[in-house]
Amino acid sequence: MEWFSKAADQGHPQASYNLAVGHLQGHPTKLQKGDAHKLIRHAASHGVPEAEEVMKRVCSKGRCDE
Repeated sequence: MEWFSKAADQGHPQASYNLAVGHLQGHPTKLQKGDAHKLIRHAASHGVPEAEEVMKRVCSKGRCDE
């Protein structure tokens, strides 16, 4: 998670997605409330297919804040 965090801090989309998913699965991270959603949104907006799918599912349930 530490390396994903470092890469995500530099804007790497796949690392952002991996960090968010790891956090949501219970791996220790320094993410705060709402950070995982922001990271997944960043990844989706930069073409990470898994992140795009997650955003579609979240938004279809009315849980998008945009």
